[in-house]
Amino acid sequence: MESINCPLCQQPSQSSWIRVSDRLNPDPDKKYNISKCECGFMFLNPRYNEDEVSEFYQSDGYDPHASDSASLYRQIYKMVMKLALFLKFKTINQYVQNGRLLDIGGGSGDFCRYFKDKDWDATMLDTSENARRNAETLGIATISTFSQIQDDIQYDLITMWHSLEHIHDLESLFENIRTHLKPNGYLIIAVPNIRANEQSYYADTWAPFDAPRHLYHFSPETLKQLLDKNNFKIIQSLPLYQDTPYNILHSLPDRSVDQILKALYVWMSSWAKIFFKGNYFSSSMEVVCTIKS
Repeated sequence: MESINCPLCQQPSQSSWIRVSDRLNPDPDKKYNISKCECGFMFLNPRYNEDEVSEFYQSDGYDPHASDSASLYRQIYKMVMKLALFLKFKTINQYVQNGRLLDIGGGSGDFCRYFKDKDWDATMLDTSENARRNAETLGIATISTFSQIQDDIQYDLITMWHSLEHIHDLESLFENIRTHLKPNGYLIIAVPNIRANEQSYYADTWAPFDAPRHLYHFSPETLKQLLDKNNFKIIQSLPLYQDTPYNILHSLPDRSVDQILKALYVWMSSWAKIFFKGNYFSSSMEVVCTIKS
């Protein structure tokens, strides 16, 4: 495992904030440390390097890389995803109606497929061979690294739906995005929100901690700081309402009646706070960005 400085301010020393288990591979003797820097940024430290962490994505319980099945859960998951895709399209269509799209960390490829059906030229970048294979069965062009993109290729839209928190080298990531995003193009990022209302109810079992796969835990403030640092400005910020029940469901320590009733209360109270406060208490936040002029 590797120990790192704060990815936001490069401070070498941080304090331990919380220790969590791997929700997909629970082991009471294995805990992961989430540090909190003086600047307010929270991140996994120490962490597995890129090669080491790949094995932790090989699980039937990891939804973004799961293939279709006939299970009731998977069918409900797919229905919610269809609604989420429509909402994402509605937001994007306010800014750009067609062109060249790069989706980073696209998982199953459903997002690219949806936009390809809307006459976009869509490409998915994902380091997972299984994810790329699933996407290719949908007719999606895939790549595994930025180095496979020709130097003169630029995109009208680059998206990162819950992938920023997985990427080890943030500096290289944003350098590549600036290189391949058109000057008038848009970058859209969605990440879990460490200030989510339900996190206070579920503590170390909160699903979006997702150690060791999630490396960073953003608040609205630290996400803005990271984007400012990398020469991007936020022009719109939105809550992702559909992520709240999903994250609550996967945070439950068990499926007892008491826990289900608690989950319903947390769900309703969370949506109420999101309605009045927007992204500040949302389970996940979506930001639309452009390169600073």
